[in-house]
This record gives sequence, structure tokens and C-alpha cells, in this order.
Amino acid sequence: MLLNAEGRVLARNAERNLDAGRDLRTEFAAVRQAFDGATGHSVRDFIRYGDQGWMEIAVVPVIAEGRIRGGVLAGFAVADSAARNDGERISVGVGYIFREGNRYTVQSLSVGSQREKEELVAWANSPAAGGEQLIRGRSEVRLRLGGQDYLARMMPMPGAFTQQAGAIVLRSLTEAQAPAGNVAFPVLATMLLGLAMAIGYNLYVAQYFEKPIEQIEEGLLTIVNGNTQHRINVEHAELGGIVYRINQLVASLTGEGDESSDGG
Repeated sequence: MLLNAEGRVLARNAERNLDAGRDLRTEFAAVRQAFDGATGHSVRDFIRYGDQGWMEIAVVPVIAEGRIRGGVLAGFAVADSAARNDGERISVGVGYIFREGNRYTVQSLSVGSQREKEELVAWANSPAAGGEQLIRGRSEVRLRLGGQDYLARMMPMPGAFTQQAGAIVLRSLTEAQAPAGNVAFPVLATMLLGLAMAIGYNLYVAQYFEKPIEQIEEGLLTIVNGNTQHRINVEHAELGGIVYRINQLVASLTGEGDESSDGG
């Protein structure tokens, strides 16, 4: 999405006139923060974008002659497929919890189906969940979803400027304890699963999630600050389509043809 100096939508990579003139600076704190001051700075956050639901975004201001002349906003939806893919990569259940006013919602969950998601929403809004601790992170808790016992740990989402998003990683204690023949094993399993979830999720976020977003941000900064020959080159299952469309849009706006795969 291209924004003007006031933070209003100029064009999108698809359906270019959709949301034209929409004032994202007034609507979203992340955009206001990106445009703050004389030169602003890049911001990452999670926003609820109408019917499209929650999205992770990066906003980069365009600077010319020492002033903000506009900005670029790139984002992708946080969907159930993303939670399933993330869970498969680190071999645990993954869900994403968002704060909407005084309530918490679950946009995506890799464990079970709609029943488990509804049970997780009910727990998230109960006194036992701890409210704000859902977003800021907390120690392990035990949950029962879909008839199974889970060990769960809340993790703050990286780069969340407004702190509206949190991740939950889960491991089934029912499955882990099934082979146990003594009472000591469940305690040991709980400790080991908690440690594995924390380490696995943090490594996953650092390598799979944060690194490509940072590469996209760096590429956008390079382009919008004058190097229109540069093309973003990031190979990523979820972000690859976004990178392609950003490169395509840059090529179209600069009149340099569709050079969507060159690294700059």
C-alpha cells in the first residue's frame, strides 16, 4: 500500500483504488508512530483491518529533502493456515490471541477445530487467564481443549508496537503422558515440554518470522529513499507473494518493467 504524506491511501498492489483516501494515520497508532517527527521511522505491528481481520504490518516512511513525503505499508493476514504451518514447523500447537477492547479473540489456532478455538476464547476471557498477561506473556498454564489436557505458554508477539497481540504455544499432555508407567513421568514430561516450547518458539520466531520481515523493511527503506533499481529478494512461504507484489508495484511506478525477482 502506498500512503501520502498525511497517511492516506494512494494505491494498493491489488485493486489499486480500493480504500483510496482512507486515513490510516488517524485510524492506526502504528502508522502515526511511523510518521511521527521530521523523518519518522519504520514500525511493525498487528492491526485489525476491517473484514480482512488481523494483519501483521510493516510501515516505512518515504523521506525526501529531509521531510516525510509518504510511506509504504506491507502486511499479511494472520489466518488459521498460518497457525497450522507454524505449528508443524516447531512441532507444537500454535494460536494467536488478540485484544479487542476489553475482550480477547483467537484469530487462528492449529489445534483441533472450531470447538477448540471457542474453548480457548472462553478461557482467554475468564479470570483464570489473567487478562493483560495474555499479551505480555506468563508462565505455563494447563488447559483442557477438545477433551485433551494441554500445557500452554503465552508469548508476546515480536514487533507489536501497540501490544495487542500474543501467541500461545501448546503441547498435549494427554499424548505425552500416555506411555507413562509411573507417577514421576508426568511431572518430568511437563517440565521438559514447557522448556521445549519456550526454546522452540523463540528460535522459530527469530529465524522464520522476524528475519524476513526485517529484510523486507530494509528493502523498502532502500527503495523509498532513492534506489529504485533495488528489488527485494526474500524466499518465504507466507511472505513470498507479498514480496513479489511489492517488486511488481515498484517496477510499475518507476516505469522500469516487471523485474520482480532480482536482488538489489
